Amino acid sequence: MSEGPWMTACRWLLVSALASFCLWKGAGTASAYLENAGAGSYTDCWREAARNAPGHRIALLCKDAADLAPMDRARLAAISWERVPEASVTVDRDSDLRPFDTVLSFAWRAAADERKLKDDGFVLVASNRHAKTWSREGVSPSAGTPPSAAPSAVRECLALSVEFALLLLCLRMLAGRAPLGLTLSSVATALVVAAVLGCIALSHTLLEPNGLGTYGGKAKLLFSCEGLPRDYFTTVAGNALQPSYPPGMTLLAYFHFLLSGGCGDRLVQLLEAFAMGLVGIGLLRGGSGPRAAVPVALYLLSPMAIRTTSGFYAEPFAALALLAGWDRLVRGGFVGGGLVLGLAGMFRPEAGVVAVAFALAGCWGQGVRRSLTSAAVAALPAFAWMMSARLLGYGGVQDWDFLSVPRFGQMGYALLCEATFLGVTAVPVALVLYLIRPLHRPCIDRPARRALLAAAALMLIVPILCGFHASSHAAWMMDNTVPRFAWYVLAVSLGALARCAVTQRS
Repeated sequence: MSEGPWMTACRWLLVSALASFCLWKGAGTASAYLENAGAGSYTDCWREAARNAPGHRIALLCKDAADLAPMDRARLAAISWERVPEASVTVDRDSDLRPFDTVLSFAWRAAADERKLKDDGFVLVASNRHAKTWSREGVSPSAGTPPSAAPSAVRECLALSVEFALLLLCLRMLAGRAPLGLTLSSVATALVVAAVLGCIALSHTLLEPNGLGTYGGKAKLLFSCEGLPRDYFTTVAGNALQPSYPPGMTLLAYFHFLLSGGCGDRLVQLLEAFAMGLVGIGLLRGGSGPRAAVPVALYLLSPMAIRTTSGFYAEPFAALALLAGWDRLVRGGFVGGGLVLGLAGMFRPEAGVVAVAFALAGCWGQGVRRSLTSAAVAALPAFAWMMSARLLGYGGVQDWDFLSVPRFGQMGYALLCEATFLGVTAVPVALVLYLIRPLHRPCIDRPARRALLAAAALMLIVPILCGFHASSHAAWMMDNTVPRFAWYVLAVSLGALARCAVTQRS
């Protein structure tokens, strides 16, 4: 039975409306980065204050030096980027300020804090839109650390060319014997996604907390110290860099700095845009057809994908490992597929659990021995890094206490974060995927059902785990982390659905 003209018109009208909604949401997020008063201005102010601060003993004035708020962590990351390998310190109103040459404070700090600084012998020597610089009299303005020379744009572009080629080669190796399935639609989608996200990322320099801190900041520290500065990570500034986080993204940025001969703060972000393009190729593998390019492009240009790329997050590389590993797993490579899945654990702390879940789902019904072997191999990279971090004295991921009583309010808020992501991104993209061609029967094959099962289980587990977050800033953590988690976990399901939904016969 063929589809009537009215049904076809309604279907395409709905597809157009959903696609317009997705693009509108993505454009709203992109505009926040592209506008002149966008994301980079705040960071640039703190970097300028730290770069020009006199003296060698620098402190950041916080509300509570023992429990840093997210904004204080962001400021500390910006200061550390400019002052590395010096270690900045956090202080508050009750701290002893005598050991310090310079104190940086928020421009709108309370009057009591400014009186504290003046009483301790500090005078205001500089200020900008967001930061004030307080220094002792007699401290030479030239005593600060001179800014490191930025690499030339030509050398940095050559470095990026080498890195892009190596990433493409790695994707070829991760795919095993299976073809990459490059088609005109997949290549075109990858180029469009990489170009759009690259332009948005290049509109600003590296941002906190990841660009200047967790990943990029650690990479600059390794580059500046020509090795692993173990003592640095015992300081407040080193602790803010999250040394226990998996090293994958840090090593990629460090490799870029080595090839470039310096620590650039803008072009390195193209690594993220290129990785997103490779994710697009991974989602469109297996002959999923040109029609699948539309929902895939919408997913990769969604608000969360834009924030992930512009914020120098590691999720694109975790998604890339999961997509390549899942493809090998469903083709019968339960050991190789499990290992490639596990590489996601080298980019995100929770991705080891994600890899195990997909390994078990992919081997469902193929015997207990095969399932357990694949799951064990998938857990190996994350476990190896966790043991290495313990031996290096980095401890575990901060602000989590799984021995405490779970907070049910936080569980509910995590569910709300997931529901918001589903409503804004996942559900509209899924509807576009299924409405872009007329459907006459359900078409969800076994790999797609298994991928959806694993993703659903993980989405149910995350709110429970969020109940054990012990920080007083749990809401901020969930707003920023839960949607990014959902984005890269559901990418596997989107790829599986794209291959089975749009290729069916009318």
